[in-house]
Amino acid sequence: MADLPGTLAEYIAADAKLVAHKPHNLSMAEAAALPLVAITAYEGLIRAGVKQGQTVLVHGGSGGVGHIAIQLAKHFGANVYSTGGGEKQTQLIQQLGATPINYKTESVADYVAAHTNGTGFDVVFDSVGGENITKSFEAAALNGHIATTVSMCELDLTPAHFKGLSLHVVFMLIPMLHNFKRETHGEILGEIAKIAESGKLKPVLDEQRFSLEKAGEAHSRLESGQAIGKVVIEN
Repeated sequence: MADLPGTLAEYIAADAKLVAHKPHNLSMAEAAALPLVAITAYEGLIRAGVKQGQTVLVHGGSGGVGHIAIQLAKHFGANVYSTGGGEKQTQLIQQLGATPINYKTESVADYVAAHTNGTGFDVVFDSVGGENITKSFEAAALNGHIATTVSMCELDLTPAHFKGLSLHVVFMLIPMLHNFKRETHGEILGEIAKIAESGKLKPVLDEQRFSLEKAGEAHSRLESGQAIGKVVIEN
């Protein structure tokens, strides 16, 4: 297996600028689950200017990026709410310390009224993206901030314009694709390690585990939308 191309291999050379020491209180599998999702969530929340006491809504809080965003937003002192669509999703969101919102039974207007007295959320972290971004526009407060990880679609920005919203698009691969500020990844991972070691951040691994030989099944599990937390391949 060691001669497989790409990153689905037992060993791979890594740029020292992109890495940091593993948090001592996490397993190897848990640590492996962090970089992509943690960097994405951290960048989005920082760029959205999350602050102590703000209200933060995380769309897709039981997913890989979403469940990390919940924990980081709480670490930064925000009051966190998150959408989810099933019993397992709701349970995880509650366990992570956020207030769950069932997007299947509650309209945006309903949960904005219930949780923000109709004013909207200060920050919306949208890990669902696509057409769901329009719900983020609706849920955000005036002059609010939206961070999204999936925005490859055509959208009418009129609602964002009239609410004075700031839209932050996060694509964590930019440093690697363009050789642009690569050291930023190592710096963020160093901060993430500190937060994890303080007990404020712990990745949730999906209940189904996969070996390197079952990598195809792991990708299918991820694409199914049924995974809770992060899908990890272990050797």
